[in-house]
Amino acid sequence: MVQCSTKIKKKLPKNWGTPSCEIKTIYIKEYFKVDGAAYTDDLRLKYDPKRGSLQAEWSIPKLTTDKRNKTRRESTGTWDPELAAAVAVQKQSLFNDSSLAKKRIAQVSKKYSLERYWKIWLEEYKEENKIKRNGKNNIRNQANYWNGKGWGIGHQPFSKKNIEDVDYNDLNDYWKFLDERGANLPEPKDMAGQKKQIKTILNKLIKTARMTDKEKYGNLPDLVYPIIKKTLGKEEAEVLQRDEWNLLLETVIGLSGGLANKHITNEQYVELSNEGTRIHQPRNWIDLYDALILMFYFHLRPEDLPRLVNEWIYQKTNGSYYLYLEIVKGNRLERHESISFREGSDAALERIKKRKPKGFLIFTDNYLTGRDVGDYADSQVLESLNVLLQHAIEVSDIKTRRNLTMMNIRHTAFYLLIKEFPDDFKTVEDLTVLGKFGFSSEKQLRERYVNKIHAESKVKRVKKLGKPTQFEMIKRVGK
Repeated sequence: MVQCSTKIKKKLPKNWGTPSCEIKTIYIKEYFKVDGAAYTDDLRLKYDPKRGSLQAEWSIPKLTTDKRNKTRRESTGTWDPELAAAVAVQKQSLFNDSSLAKKRIAQVSKKYSLERYWKIWLEEYKEENKIKRNGKNNIRNQANYWNGKGWGIGHQPFSKKNIEDVDYNDLNDYWKFLDERGANLPEPKDMAGQKKQIKTILNKLIKTARMTDKEKYGNLPDLVYPIIKKTLGKEEAEVLQRDEWNLLLETVIGLSGGLANKHITNEQYVELSNEGTRIHQPRNWIDLYDALILMFYFHLRPEDLPRLVNEWIYQKTNGSYYLYLEIVKGNRLERHESISFREGSDAALERIKKRKPKGFLIFTDNYLTGRDVGDYADSQVLESLNVLLQHAIEVSDIKTRRNLTMMNIRHTAFYLLIKEFPDDFKTVEDLTVLGKFGFSSEKQLRERYVNKIHAESKVKRVKKLGKPTQFEMIKRVGK
């Protein structure tokens, strides 16, 4: 048993602890200074003439099976208030260490745990994202921050704690764990972005607790987080240079049997084999070519590709073509006009319309499941295109830092357009117009491509300065 020392810090009520006292209960924290063990603010001494000594009382965690709040009462074995206060603290300390108290605390923590509010919030989030354009992806991404194997919030000990008990130390340990994980990845990553996303989710769970259990957590304070520091700079998007882009298209045309850039009918397209693995199906290479061309001319986003249908291709009175995309935002449908800034786009759309006169423009026969019911995220369209793209890059012997995806093709389309026509895309107005039609913004275009092009141009000019000395030249052995 813990040993406690007690001193009276405030005069006890008149005649307290005797039959003539008017106040029957006093709080230990108010009248005594007790050292040796921690105790709760509600620990109190009660005078009951029917008992053989002063009684110690305090509230204990309420279980779901309890009809009312629970109070623990124990005899102190003495009528001496000062000694009784010390005994009360000892008794509460022993009880808190007991299996009964731990069981109650665990059950209460489970009822009001972070995990509980995560489940409530996620159901609401799923409902909100039911009909959004990227709803399924949004839900999957958010769930990954909780369920991520080993690193997700749900795998951390504090996720089972009572939400009001989650503190700075829990989050500091979590941040250190994430930093260690990032440093040990095959390609070390800065975890600042991931921490920001996790912080956003945790803040939403605090808000959910306030709204769900207003009486208990209406004034629940915000969490206090360790500082989120970036340890690595922002990674530059990898793009293809013009000669690499041409080589890629040449390779894809070759893998299609020389048909990808030719006018073929729908019957000829459908007759092409789609048996075997993805890279051995000639029809797939025509689909990859069409996807590359559409992104190159119209600066589409990868997420647009599974949804593209023939019916979104429109022709103006002057004969030029454009895409008029349908985009779901929240519970409403919006249309977005996408035009091309390059010559050749009309011929490209005519070629695609001829071989795919109706339905989806990429993988037309819809053997990739889900799109018929609007499940574009799980249709495997992007996955298949990325597999084909990476194989074509490997066949082309194009050197890249890592595997490229269709997102890199979007970056390439913007990069080459601005690089090849610098005078047409140098003002704020020029870039704003391009951003409007390409689902981007002037700021993004300038930061990602214009600045990169200027830096590359500067390096190219500087490289021509000066001549190497004889000590910097490479000499062959024996010369």
